[in-house]
Amino acid sequence: PKQNGWRALLRARRRREKREKRQEMMINHKPSLFRWPTRALPPVAGCRTEPHKPCCVSCDQNVGSHLVLDLGARLLATKSAFQAIEVFDTEAFGHVMTIDGDLQITEMDECHYHEMMVHVPLASRPPGAGAPRVLIIGGGDGGCAREALRWPGSTVTLVDIDAAVLDAARRFFPACAAGLDDPRTEVHVSDGAAFAAAAAARGETYDLVICDSTDCSAAERASGTLYTDAFLVSVAALVAPGGFFCRNYTSLLWNTDEAAATLPRYAAHFTYASQFLCGNQPVRRVHPTILHEVISRR
Repeated sequence: PKQNGWRALLRARRRREKREKRQEMMINHKPSLFRWPTRALPPVAGCRTEPHKPCCVSCDQNVGSHLVLDLGARLLATKSAFQAIEVFDTEAFGHVMTIDGDLQITEMDECHYHEMMVHVPLASRPPGAGAPRVLIIGGGDGGCAREALRWPGSTVTLVDIDAAVLDAARRFFPACAAGLDDPRTEVHVSDGAAFAAAAAARGETYDLVICDSTDCSAAERASGTLYTDAFLVSVAALVAPGGFFCRNYTSLLWNTDEAAATLPRYAAHFTYASQFLCGNQPVRRVHPTILHEVISRR
C-alpha cells in the first residue's frame, strides 16, 4: 500500500507539473487572444509617424473573435484605388501588413502558409511530372512565388490587382518579396479574374493555380470577383490534367459552417476537392494563425 501511494503521489506531481508548464506556455505565447500590457515601441528610422497603441488588426465577425497585436510604429499608411494598406512594426511578429484593417502577413510566420499552399499540391504530382508552371492570382507579397521558384525549372506568372501591395512588400518584406523580381517570374498588375478568363480563352494551362487573396468575399472589395462561380469556371479551364488549384480561405476551426458550405462549390468544378490545415501549431491546439486551404484537383 505504501508503494502504491508513493506512485500515486508521483503521478499526481507529474500531472501538476505538465499542467503548470502548459499554462506557462499559454501565458508566454505572444500570438494569442490574450491582451498584453501595452508598451509603445520607438519609431523606426525614416518613419514620420509616431508609435501607435495596441489595436485589433484582425477580427472574425462570424465568431466574434479578435487577434490583438502589440503594435509599434506605423511604417506605412496608404490608400490605393482598391484598398487601404498599412504596415506596422511589432516586437513579436516583426513587420505586419494589413489591408482594409485585416491582417494579411507577418514576417515571423508568413512562411507557414506560403509553404503549404505551394509545396503540398506540387509534392502531390506524380513522379517525373517535369518543371511546374505556376499561376498565382493575388499573392502580391511574393511569398508563394518565392516558394514556387524553389522547384527546379519552375516558372511563375503572378497577377495582382494592386501595385501598391507589391511596392509595400518589396519595401518592408524583402525576404518574402524575393520572388517578385526573379527573372523566372512574370508579374502582371491587373484584375485576376479578368486575366484568368482571358488566359482560359487562349487555351493556356498551368500545373498549379494559386489564389492568394484577401479573405473577404464582399463584392465591393478588390477580391470580390475571385469568389464567383465565373472565376472558378476560368480556373478549372486553366488547370492542366493532373494539376491543382489551391487557395487560402478563412479559419477552418472557427468557421466550420462556412467551410462546410464551401466544398460543394469547388466540387462542382473539379474532380476532387478537399480542405487542409496549415499553421505553426499542432492541430489539437486551436491557434489564431491556423488557416485552412481549399485544394482542388482536376
